[in-house]
Amino acid sequence: MRRLSIVLGLLAVGLAPAPAEVIIRPPLAAVVVAKPPKIDGVLDDPCWQQAAHVDGFFFPTENRPATEPTEGWVCLDADFIYAAIYAHDSKPDTILQAITQRQVDLGRDDFVSFYVDPVANGVEKYSFSVNPRGTMSDAIPQIGSDNYAWKGVWRAAAKRVKDGYCVEIAIPLKMLRYRNGQTKFGVGFMRNLEREEEQSFWPVMHDRYESHKLGILEPLTLKPRHNKPLFMPYLVGRVAEDEHATVQAGLDVRHLFGTGVMGLATINPDFRNIEDVVDTIAFSYTARQLGETRPFFGEGSGFFPGSGIWYSRQVPNIIGGLKSYGRMGRHDTGLLATWSDHGRLDAVGNYLFRINDDANISAGAVWRDAPGDPTNVAMAGSFHWFEPMGTAGLSADASVRQSLTNGPGGDGNTWYASLNYSGNGHVGGWLNYTRINPDFKALDAYVPEPDQRGWNTGIQGGVRSQGHLIQEHSWSAGLSEYRRSDGSLLSNGANASLYARYRFGMNTTLSASVGQRPPHHDWTGTASVRWGLESANNEGGLSVTFGRRGTGDYFYAKLDQGWRPFDRLLFSLASEYTYRYFGIAGDPKVSRTQNLLTASYRLDDYSAVSARLVEREGDLNIFLAYRLSPLSGDNVSLLYGDPNTRTTKTQVQTKLTWPF
Repeated sequence: MRRLSIVLGLLAVGLAPAPAEVIIRPPLAAVVVAKPPKIDGVLDDPCWQQAAHVDGFFFPTENRPATEPTEGWVCLDADFIYAAIYAHDSKPDTILQAITQRQVDLGRDDFVSFYVDPVANGVEKYSFSVNPRGTMSDAIPQIGSDNYAWKGVWRAAAKRVKDGYCVEIAIPLKMLRYRNGQTKFGVGFMRNLEREEEQSFWPVMHDRYESHKLGILEPLTLKPRHNKPLFMPYLVGRVAEDEHATVQAGLDVRHLFGTGVMGLATINPDFRNIEDVVDTIAFSYTARQLGETRPFFGEGSGFFPGSGIWYSRQVPNIIGGLKSYGRMGRHDTGLLATWSDHGRLDAVGNYLFRINDDANISAGAVWRDAPGDPTNVAMAGSFHWFEPMGTAGLSADASVRQSLTNGPGGDGNTWYASLNYSGNGHVGGWLNYTRINPDFKALDAYVPEPDQRGWNTGIQGGVRSQGHLIQEHSWSAGLSEYRRSDGSLLSNGANASLYARYRFGMNTTLSASVGQRPPHHDWTGTASVRWGLESANNEGGLSVTFGRRGTGDYFYAKLDQGWRPFDRLLFSLASEYTYRYFGIAGDPKVSRTQNLLTASYRLDDYSAVSARLVEREGDLNIFLAYRLSPLSGDNVSLLYGDPNTRTTKTQVQTKLTWPF
């Protein structure tokens, strides 16, 4: 009861009203133009002379004006909102523009972004980004699908000029989920200057970027929205060496409700052509947490509980599912239900309330019913709070979980609390406490090690020094101890690391750890180097770990390298080797290898051929694919093999998807 009182006390403190902050959101006049701009990256259209204009970009991380000047413009017509950005640069020869593939992370390039918040509430930000070559990438709230028919088609173009580069953007208003009667948008601009590791913004924001402080574009007169469901049936034809020709059909349905909630339904989905995450062969005492690649589970995943009660990879391939998620003001909701073979049912629900921009509380539950297994329910509640302190910040997190299981056992709980101070490059630290009771049983969760209670703590720091050989260096050190419920030691340890980033696009890391995991006494040292960091296409690295893990001496090495010989062709290689010496007669040592090679060639912006080769101790799996995804939303795939088998599967399949 005492612990519960403490937790409730902390929640009460967090929920106490904070002094109101006076937020001044700079206004922009909504200029409606008669003739739209030609989207070619050349800012000579008459409309830009009429458009609302901004400048004075600011770098909130270091609380100073931007290194290079940037200008932005915005205007509208009946169907589009237009933006233009002029990124001035006193060192135009140093502009980075390597990325040519649409819808990938532009973070290693110079680029500019235009933000639109169509509800003007600070929680629904659309981001449209373009690099100096005109490569486009977007971030659409709540949409995880790459289907352009659903997301909409926006256009952009860029043009290098003698003192920088210019970008023009055209965004269909129908892409933006504004409410009928909406009279204003939140808008903003961002510029990424990669050589300075600087992201500057308009409007001016001190200490950090905050979407609720975007400028206000008004007054607007917008066409009423009429949302319609999107039906996406598919058909798969498959011919394999060991089976007759088969045909499979299924259907996905998406609908955006007027409240801003997204609804999805799937019937007989096909996940066999999706390349799953390839697990590393590095030694681990517990099962590793892997990413989710199945679209139905990945879409809107941020609206569902954390892995402590919900880990979607615990659910097998399904025969049907329903899902909804979305944000309504300060309220986030997520609901999911799936049906699997042999009568298994899984259901998930989550609710999050945003107290303010820096604090929230949430509650979630997961239910699983499978023939032959006891019905299992897991529930969780959590609290998050953040206090900005200039360019640093203090955060606190707490959560409690409870499981309920039919039959004996499985009715236990877990506790977690965390305190973290980020010093923004200076000294910071953390303190975490975890308690998982032995009776806690959440069948759809990631709980690699039940029955533990303990803590970990550490400090970290660093310094940035632009213009020097070493542009950034940082360090960290930590301690941990975890015990079983009976008081016996589960593990303890100490670790330390040093990191340095160099001016010529390389970084190095040195780390060491020592600890106990009865009956084992472990120690390891790791040295790693990464190169080609100035180019996202040619980055590579080498990491070596040596020491003692478990019952024997240990060695692990990984080499990876990306290579783009020309714009449309990209290779990547990841090669791993691990070795353990046990000193046991008859089986003194074990070594393993794994090699992963991928290649892709883009025929154009909407079609590509690709290949993936996975080699594991002599077993070889080759997977080949051709995919066409035009802007109409139709999708055509021609595939050879199965990406997720141990050895190559001799089969050919074609998949057709046509939305309406």
